[in-house]
Amino acid sequence: MSLKEAEKLLHNDNKFIFMGEEQYLGVKYLEMLKSDLNPDFLIFNYIEIDQEKESCEEAIMKIESVPMMDRAKLVHITNFNFTIENNPWSKAEINEFEKSLESLSSDTRLVISNFGITKAGNLGLFKSLTKIATLVKLDRLKERDLRDFIKNEVKEKLPGNTLSPSLIEELLKISAYEEDTSVNLYNLKEMLTKAGACGMDKGPISEDDLYRIFEQKKKPDIFRLLNTIRDKDKPRAFAEYKLLIESGDHPLKVTVSLAKMLSTMVKASYYYDAGYSVEATAKELGKHPFAIKSGLPFVKKYGRKKLIAMLDQILSLDYRLKTGNLDEEVLGELVLLRIFDIIEN
Repeated sequence: MSLKEAEKLLHNDNKFIFMGEEQYLGVKYLEMLKSDLNPDFLIFNYIEIDQEKESCEEAIMKIESVPMMDRAKLVHITNFNFTIENNPWSKAEINEFEKSLESLSSDTRLVISNFGITKAGNLGLFKSLTKIATLVKLDRLKERDLRDFIKNEVKEKLPGNTLSPSLIEELLKISAYEEDTSVNLYNLKEMLTKAGACGMDKGPISEDDLYRIFEQKKKPDIFRLLNTIRDKDKPRAFAEYKLLIESGDHPLKVTVSLAKMLSTMVKASYYYDAGYSVEATAKELGKHPFAIKSGLPFVKKYGRKKLIAMLDQILSLDYRLKTGNLDEEVLGELVLLRIFDIIEN
């Protein structure tokens, strides 16, 4: 579920179940719901009920109470047990609770959550409640939502400062959010807070600053090399190429990798023109979506014609290498020079 889809649900109903692994999103959505209430009387009209500590009767009384000095109130039931067998409330009490939800007044908004549960499984009560309340999934963020989240946080945490799109990608790599499910949005927020503190001390943040702040050693990366080419940054491109070679990569291996990536971009461009999404294009080409997504800005910036020209130059130099007319030690540098010639002309 995307952020936009979740926010749309919050405006279309007044009874919700929050479930998923990103507790941060649950807190964010609660704040959105609270923002509809009069802040001067929020202490009276935001009611939190811990199911583990309060009886069903007390919960129903609070749910059915009248808003004070406001047109609406928000009730949040936490630590809700979605099983019937182990529920602190009896089956009869649960039936009464469900009836109260079915007849819930329009001036009351209700959220039922248990941030310790990420999936419903075979929770019988969960199935019953989702017939009454709207399920809002607190899924891990993907692609655009994840990057939008960081951009919004940057505006808050880095006043007068920004992280460029390329630095946002570096931050995501350092965080490993997209690969490591143990990393959550709270971890990303903490990283941005640290980056913000650095920005306030020294001004605009660089890529080297990110690696220094988070004590990460920059690893050679063919995708980073591709990004420097995309950004027309010739000195940095040669520096990234040097890093790859110093790490043990062979010039021919780097060249072949670039050729494969350019070839994938050319093939993907035909699918983009036909209206295919990144995911659909990846499926058609048998590639990981990241490989398609990382090449998309390149395709948009330079177009198919220049990509084919770059690929032709690599193939031409490869032919010279195989026929003994080129030293493999200078292959990579020549490839980069030819690619930049195409970009600049």
